[in-house]
Amino acid sequence: MAIKTTIARHYAWRNLIFAAVCLILGLWGVYDYVYAIPEQSRNFERGQICRLVKESLEPGGWRESSGAAREAVAGEIDRILKEHMDPEVLAGMDPETLRTADEATLRAHAEEFMRAIDAIKERNEEQWLTALILFDQALRAGEPAVYPLTGVHLLAHDVAEQGMDAVASVSQPSTYDRPTQWLFILCLPFVPWALWVYFRTKARVYQLDDDGTLHLPGDGTWSQDEVAEINMDRWMSKSVAEVVHSDGRRVELDDYKHKDLHLIVGAIASRLYPEQWTDEAKPVNRNSDNSVGNSTKPEAT
Repeated sequence: MAIKTTIARHYAWRNLIFAAVCLILGLWGVYDYVYAIPEQSRNFERGQICRLVKESLEPGGWRESSGAAREAVAGEIDRILKEHMDPEVLAGMDPETLRTADEATLRAHAEEFMRAIDAIKERNEEQWLTALILFDQALRAGEPAVYPLTGVHLLAHDVAEQGMDAVASVSQPSTYDRPTQWLFILCLPFVPWALWVYFRTKARVYQLDDDGTLHLPGDGTWSQDEVAEINMDRWMSKSVAEVVHSDGRRVELDDYKHKDLHLIVGAIASRLYPEQWTDEAKPVNRNSDNSVGNSTKPEAT
């Protein structure tokens, strides 16, 4: 009966698992690089703005923090308007009205401010802009004249405090966070490579017919008489043999990659060197004519 090989199960699983691991690591790296790290950085910066505003509006904090707070708030407003927002989103809220608003007016907008804080960790630039407008107007109103705070100062302080609490657990991304993700992203090119190795090996089928005809993938068909030699020097250490054609061509046979290839190697080796090899490609135990052993490696052919 003809002997026909298939891809070795362990070799197939090794390549498929390797491809899956590289895919997971690569996608993880892309996610962190494109989404997670920018989101962490954004939330940390929002928390810093809330902290500056809160500190500015607390007793003794105006002179120390208000300048940095005004600059941070104004810069963030400008960034959002330039990159994401249409100024028309402000149409329903008059900043000057907010700055001088009474308690009733502020309460009317309180729900919008609370939604802004609830969404501080979300990609909702419009709601975050709502909070920034409040901060901007509170800072423009000047140093609080009295404590406890009232009016726009009080509302801005409370919103800033809640904003700090919302992102209190968010730390600033490390300088190395994004470069590190490239180590994961660079795993992605190995996915098609591993799959290519798998399918290429699976497609390479070796077959030995009953009459000794050897079918080699990509190297044609060799009759029994054309198989002049088989080199077994690396067989016991690497499970690799090398068949030699009568015209000098050589083809490597790797049993690690192909199931039942050892039977083909054994059939050829036992025919050419019956005193050295069994038909299962094991060295002949010279202490017993009919037994098989693995203790000694035969001399190189």
